[in-house]
Parts: sequence; C-alpha cells; structure tokens
Amino acid sequence: MQKYDLIFSIGEACSCTSALRGAKLQFASYPFDWLWGADFICRCKIVASRFSRFIDKKDLEDTYQTNLDKDNLCEIYHNKYNDLTFNHDFAAGRPLDETYPAVSEKYARRISRLLESIDKSQRILLVCIETPVKNHDIVDNKDLIRGRQIIADAFPDTVVDLLYFSNSNSKKQTEQVSDHITRIYDDYKDKHSSLDYIVTEKRLIKHLRNIKLNIPLSIRIKRKIRNVLINLIPFKQIRHNMQRKYHVKK
Repeated sequence: MQKYDLIFSIGEACSCTSALRGAKLQFASYPFDWLWGADFICRCKIVASRFSRFIDKKDLEDTYQTNLDKDNLCEIYHNKYNDLTFNHDFAAGRPLDETYPAVSEKYARRISRLLESIDKSQRILLVCIETPVKNHDIVDNKDLIRGRQIIADAFPDTVVDLLYFSNSNSKKQTEQVSDHITRIYDDYKDKHSSLDYIVTEKRLIKHLRNIKLNIPLSIRIKRKIRNVLINLIPFKQIRHNMQRKYHVKK
C-alpha cells in the first residue's frame, strides 16, 4: 500500500475531488476541485507555474450562462488565458466587480494551501478522472509522461506520482505507464443519470482503497471530534447535509 503526504485533484471536474473525499484521501479544498476546462497538459503547466495568472480579473469573460445548481445559482466565467471555467463561484445576478474580490481571495487561500503542502511533502499523488463524455482529445500515455514530468521538474525535492482514470465500456484494466504513473480503465459512467458527465463514485473509490494518506495525529483527532458532533446534531436535515458534506458515517 503506497502512502502519500498529499493527494489532490488535477481535474477534469468535481467528480475527482468528490471521489477522493469519499475515499478519505482529501480533506481540504484545492484550486482544481470544482473547475472545468483546460486540458491535461495545460493543468500541469498551471501547477508548475505555481498557479501564476490563475484567476486574474482581466482574463475573465462572462459566458452569459448560469449553472444548474438550484440551491447555489452562479454566473459562469471563462478564463480566456488558461481556458479554465469557473461555474460554482460567482453569485448570479451580481456584477463581476462586486463578486470578484471574495472569489479571488478564496482561490488565493486554496493555492497557498496546496503549494505549502507540496513544498512540505516528500511524496505526492496527483489524481485525474476523465469525465465519461469525450468532448476533448484523447490523453495518451505520452501526454501523461510529459505532464507528470512538467510538475516533477517544478518541484524537484518532491516525488510526484500520477493516477489517471479513463472511462471505457470495453476495457477494464490497470496499466502501469511508468514507475510514477498508473492509468486505470473502467466503466464508471452513471447509468442511472441522463447527464453524460455524471460518474458512479463507488466504482472510482474502489480503485483508491490501496492508497494511504499520511494524516498527522492532531488532525485525525480533530476530525473524529467533528464527526461525533455532526452525528449529534438534533435537526435531521441539517445533520444529513453535514454528513454528506464531510462524508461522515451515520
């Protein structure tokens, strides 16, 4: 069982961070967690640049669309510099000048948290989960090797591993691309959803069971206390919402 000091999502969308959280391999929020857009190599270059020009205001353009989350309607902005799309951050019906400062500050915290964690880690794992719908060029093994090397070169004091998931109806196998790169083919499209990009997290989580995250004792104690307190919340709906948010067992 391989152990890591840090595990984080590099994309493509929120299914990756959701699976990592469900497998109890990620407990903090990082820059790519809820974003869409930018291909694999581009995302690797963003990490290697230490997230330079990640969400500069001058690069944002309104897509004139609103996300479909009825409980958290947001305006969708596209970053024309790095091709990332922010669809869960900017409150709907409010001008960019008004919403940008808080969103920018939030991502500054996430970037700082991630970079500090990388710099303190001896070994890290980047996880990328393709959405089931193929609306981009296929990422081949040469791309995986190139992208991983871009990040490894930027952080020479840290061992960088990559786990890459590809959805496939015909092929279910694990491929060891290199000493530091593993590619997993599986059919993880949610057959019960009409949306092409929805995944079955349980199929993804089962592949993460042999991965271990080194968590300091103090943090483990704090999380156990938090989980106990969540289960003691007397209001059922609030309790269930918190259990889902923090993946707390009933």
